Amino acid sequence: MNVIKDKLTNSPKPKKEKIVKCETIFDHNLTETERKRLWSRIPKEKYLALDSDTKYHDLYRLYIMRGDKETAEKYYLMISEEARKRAEEVKKNMVHFEYKEGEIRQFTDEERAQIEEARKLALL
Repeated sequence: MNVIKDKLTNSPKPKKEKIVKCETIFDHNLTETERKRLWSRIPKEKYLALDSDTKYHDLYRLYIMRGDKETAEKYYLMISEEARKRAEEVKKNMVHFEYKEGEIRQFTDEERAQIEEARKLALL
């Protein structure tokens, strides 16, 4: 009985995970145009609670928009390999629709089904 008690009291305590603050687009002086293009309509508090892969992907997109490929690459490499593979899979299955800026158009049922499928893949 003492052997079990000794093992329980002398066993190493689990290490606390160190929480590292992840940069977000809000740390990079967004212009109004960039904010509209990058930030979805979710409240900022919920955005800040998203996973780091999403935040790094948004930083990557921000610097691509700014034409700074070197900084964009830095953030791209911070995205986990698994998330990058998922994104590439979504890209392969992405449905592209051509239309003029400002044009309003209705999607066909087939187009809607393709968009929904791409969204499902994005959530895997």
